[in-house]
Amino acid sequence: MLNIVRTTDRIIPISRSAGLSWPWSYQPGKSNRDMRLDLLRGFCLFVMAIDHIGVFGPDTWLYSVTGKGDFFVSAAEGFVFISGLVMGMVYCKLIAREGLAKAMPKILSRIGRLYLLAVGLTLFFVALATYTPLKLWAERDWIAIKNPIELIVGSFTLHFAFHGSSIMVMYVLFIALTPLIFYAFTRRKAWIVLAISWAVWLGNMFYPDQFTIPFQSNFPFASWQTVFVTGISIGYYRNQLAAFLKPQLRTLYYTFVSFVAVSLLAFFVLDKSGLAKDTFLANIDYKQFLADLQDKGKLPIERMAAVFIIFQAMYLFATWIWIPLQKAIGWFLIPIGEAGLYVFSLHLGLIVLVYNIPGFTNLPYVWYGLAELAAISLLWVAVKTRFLYNIIPN
Repeated sequence: MLNIVRTTDRIIPISRSAGLSWPWSYQPGKSNRDMRLDLLRGFCLFVMAIDHIGVFGPDTWLYSVTGKGDFFVSAAEGFVFISGLVMGMVYCKLIAREGLAKAMPKILSRIGRLYLLAVGLTLFFVALATYTPLKLWAERDWIAIKNPIELIVGSFTLHFAFHGSSIMVMYVLFIALTPLIFYAFTRRKAWIVLAISWAVWLGNMFYPDQFTIPFQSNFPFASWQTVFVTGISIGYYRNQLAAFLKPQLRTLYYTFVSFVAVSLLAFFVLDKSGLAKDTFLANIDYKQFLADLQDKGKLPIERMAAVFIIFQAMYLFATWIWIPLQKAIGWFLIPIGEAGLYVFSLHLGLIVLVYNIPGFTNLPYVWYGLAELAAISLLWVAVKTRFLYNIIPN
């Protein structure tokens, strides 16, 4: 059975461990952080910001990078998976070094800070909706609760959220599971955690009404918790999983992952361009397969598989061409990824800012994309200047 092992903090590069040494491959530095994960999480936040800002605006050329939220994997799923993965890695080391009893106060403290952030965001945007004429991400009729006391109670009990804060509520619920998850891990019961998580996902596929939770979650919690729980499990047992795959098997596995990821990308391009009917796809009934791949709510098995395949392919891509990738975009994305929850929270305020700049959403095609980039650059500036770092937790 899997258990905690004491290991060094250094990470063996995938390309080297698989016998695929490459001059541009990732080399761990002095930091204990895996910078590839920070870059990928930064990319997810970048995609989220582009798609969220563009909700009420015209099409932008940046959609060629983000997929306009129509791809078979969304930035939200990537963010949730990476967050779980990183948390598993961090607390594996912490629990191995200090024990669960000493690590638990830090876990509970984090839960408390994120809970207050979720409630604070909801109340802040409710105040904007109530006392200002500002245009917001969500329409004001979203606030069906008219009694102020009931609204406040609903916010504190996480039964109500507004203007994107429901995504934070979902994340708080994920983190609230971690004390039990880590307890099970220290008792060598990881299989029970994964069995329950995937059983809940399966139950929601067939009986969604019976698996609905009373909290204001942006996506079905029963489906999305599986992405987080699987991520945290992989992160916690990362070293054991790496040791399990022998170099020859790794090479074969990475080739398979890369092939499937490229095939999914080609399938997406062919479908969007209307050329699918002129390929072998015309000879099969792929409509249901396509619908399952695009179901961001229930996350059927086709989309769930795409989430894990695409992420691994992106991680491999970042590993193999790390040097040019870091020089080209790492300086921008890595700081954003390092401050993930802080940036996510701040981008909700950025949405309000750009929505209320006169003429912003009426800019011509090219200029609108450039304006979006300029707006998102403010998030990078905020990270670098540590703007409101003492108020917004990360």
